[in-house]
Amino acid sequence: MKINLNTSLVRCITPDTYGTGFCHEIADGMWDNFKNLMIEKGKEYLTDALADTDFKDAKLTNFSFHSPKYYNYETDAIDFDIDFNDDIIQTIKEKADDRFFEYARREFGSYSGFISFAPVNPDEFMEAIENRRNKLEYAVAMFISYQIQNALDVSEYDREYIDDVWDYANANGYIDYDEYDD
Repeated sequence: MKINLNTSLVRCITPDTYGTGFCHEIADGMWDNFKNLMIEKGKEYLTDALADTDFKDAKLTNFSFHSPKYYNYETDAIDFDIDFNDDIIQTIKEKADDRFFEYARREFGSYSGFISFAPVNPDEFMEAIENRRNKLEYAVAMFISYQIQNALDVSEYDREYIDDVWDYANANGYIDYDEYDD
């Protein structure tokens, strides 16, 4: 099965540029190189993050960088396709327990000022998984994110991704100053 996801849904890295040091420090003419770097490093980090999940054998393809037209509703993301064995659907159904649904409601549910379309209640989630349509992307992304969160310190992992991108960009002339301080 192949579905399209992005790093806004699969939560382990944040290729965010808007309002960050990235958007102020990238040298003229280097934005495309910088975005390609974020994608290449994103491939590495996403593949590594999946290594300790049920999606370790999934194939990630068709990477692209997405910058929204309006940043007040979404932020930059890396879009990608994930191709996985259909047997994982049964695994998801078996492993989606109370702890998973607590995580799903907390991380993907609606709250004051934010409306979510993710299937965070068990019935909606199982319908999405079983029918393999209508919100399937959300359901799979929530499950992948849950497994990654249980395998990694996501905050530290994201920081490593940003540092790796920044260090490479600095070393290769993408940044228009010579110093980089942590």
